[in-house]
Amino acid sequence: MKTFSLTRQELYEQVWSKPMITLANEYSLSDNRLRKICKKYNIPIPPIGHWQKIQFNKKTTRIPLPKKENEEEIKINVQDSKLIANTGNPIKNAVAEKIKNNSSLILKVADRLSKPDYIILKLKQILRRKRFQNLTVH
Repeated sequence: MKTFSLTRQELYEQVWSKPMITLANEYSLSDNRLRKICKKYNIPIPPIGHWQKIQFNKKTTRIPLPKKENEEEIKINVQDSKLIANTGNPIKNAVAEKIKNNSSLILKVADRLSKPDYIILKLKQILRRKRFQNLTVH
C-alpha cells in the first residue's frame, strides 16, 4: 500500500490548480474519494463550471482556505493494484491483475491480428523503419 502525505495548504493549492478528475488520477483515486477527503479536512473545492470559465477566460472566484487551529497532515492510502490500473476497461484491468498474480501464465499472440490496437500498429511501423535502415546501411 502506498501512502501520500500532504498538508491542507498543499492539497488546497493542488485542488485549485487543476481539475479534480486530473488530480484524482495522479493520486490513483476516484474524484469522489478526493472530494470526500477535501470535505473531511474542510478544504473548499472549485464549484461546478469553474474550469469551463477559466477555459473561456471568464472571471472566477477562489474560495479561501478556512483557518484550522491544529493543522494535521493528510495521509492518502492507495492500494498498489490501483496504482497500476485505476481507470479504464474493467476487463483489461482484470486481465492485468491475473497476469500480475500468475507468473506461470504464458501469453500467446497470433501472428496476424484482426483490428490491432493503435500502439501495435505504431510499433510495427517503427520496427519496419528500423529494419529498412539496417538493410540500407550494410
